[in-house]
Amino acid sequence: MFPPEEDGIDVEGLRQQFEAERAAGSLGYFSLAELEHLLGWYLGRRLYPQAYEVIEHTASLYPDAPEVPFWRSRVAFERERYAEAYLHAMAALEKIPLTAEVYNHLIEVCMVVERVDSALHLFALWWEEAPTTAEKARAAAFLTEELLARGYTEVAIPLLWQGWTVYPARRLYFVARLAKAYQQSQRVAEGLQAFFARLWEQASDFSLWLGLARLYLAKHSYAQVVQALEQARLLLEATENDSDTAWGTLYRLWAQYYEALGQPFEAYRAWLQAREHLPYHPEVLLRLVAYYHQNGQWEAAEPYLQRLYQKAHYLAGTRWHLARHLHHAGHYQEASLYYRTLLRHPHYGPEAAYHLLRLYLETQQLDRLKKHLDSLLNRYGEAPALWLSWARRAYQDKLERLAYLLLENLRRKKGGFPTASLYYWHAALALNRGHLEQAAHSLEQALLLAPDQARLFTELTQGQTSLPLPLSWLLRQYGLR
Repeated sequence: MFPPEEDGIDVEGLRQQFEAERAAGSLGYFSLAELEHLLGWYLGRRLYPQAYEVIEHTASLYPDAPEVPFWRSRVAFERERYAEAYLHAMAALEKIPLTAEVYNHLIEVCMVVERVDSALHLFALWWEEAPTTAEKARAAAFLTEELLARGYTEVAIPLLWQGWTVYPARRLYFVARLAKAYQQSQRVAEGLQAFFARLWEQASDFSLWLGLARLYLAKHSYAQVVQALEQARLLLEATENDSDTAWGTLYRLWAQYYEALGQPFEAYRAWLQAREHLPYHPEVLLRLVAYYHQNGQWEAAEPYLQRLYQKAHYLAGTRWHLARHLHHAGHYQEASLYYRTLLRHPHYGPEAAYHLLRLYLETQQLDRLKKHLDSLLNRYGEAPALWLSWARRAYQDKLERLAYLLLENLRRKKGGFPTASLYYWHAALALNRGHLEQAAHSLEQALLLAPDQARLFTELTQGQTSLPLPLSWLLRQYGLR
């Protein structure tokens, strides 16, 4: 509702006039359009007291203006006063004409206060009033994104089908969201039935076959995935459909199929084909960068990483690959900054934590290494399996010192380990680092818990020409030497 400055209004001059008159205690006349620009300027800079002054002056000049409750809702929402924003939004709905901007704001407010009933009522109103089918589709897309983000998948599904029906140009979008919704609600079988029911009516719609492929991927029904993708390809060729989005989506799904089968090179080739049609698609770029990084082809990854940063710098995956790339190139300060932004991410957090440990050890920043270990103990102290996975990773990466530090810090913090495998690993690493007393204690605890796993200790200490007497004696006690 806040118009651009290009319509001839001098917003800076307007602001100076408003503030001068306010300071003099004699605010005068402003048009509604001028006040709208002024409010937008203050809101954009989060100057909320001034924004409220604009609204109050608007109310005094235009007591019946429907914009006033809407603006109050906007400011309250920006200030995270959601209940207040909702009350003003409902007041605005009674007065203000619905537009796409008004609809989007009111939907956001309804969803943040979990008033799904109000959001659905608003959607029904806008569905009737929206001037074009494209606007109807955008309305369905906006609401269903909010619903899916908050777990209301069952509510979202019929609205997604409405959007799919009314606007064929965006069917691929709605099909992708439908597949996601059926998966999230664990209703994949029902989703397959729904897609097949539509195919009875529109057998030549390739988007439905791509939807089936997505659901079959979720079910690990790979033969059916191939059939669905082949059928989609045949339909695209038969109709001479040259849509880059359609072909790009087809190749993306082929790539995901090959990844599911554990065929990284075939997946890589499919991602390259997808890139030909979707050169700036974030998923395509992320997968190509990941492939090159995994294979040590850092220079090949660079142009895709630059493109990814330009188009999707906000994605966690972009920050992850930037951190890895900078780390490899020796730009340790920048890499550590990106790693730290990911530490609380549910997917990338543990990986970023491990690589940050590596970076601190490689650069001999031992104080930071210790602080990072302490923070990880606070965050992941109740996840010993994760610590063991980090230790194994460090050992495989020939960073035995880091592997030992990980388990020793966990042992000290928790006063011991909950599993025999952790004790065996700690015993072996402590022995290899020359900490005989620690090694003997951990080996004894491990043997008490699970003597049948002692081979783990012997495998990890193969480099030792002979075991110290206390350790040999412990193993003999259990008939193992």
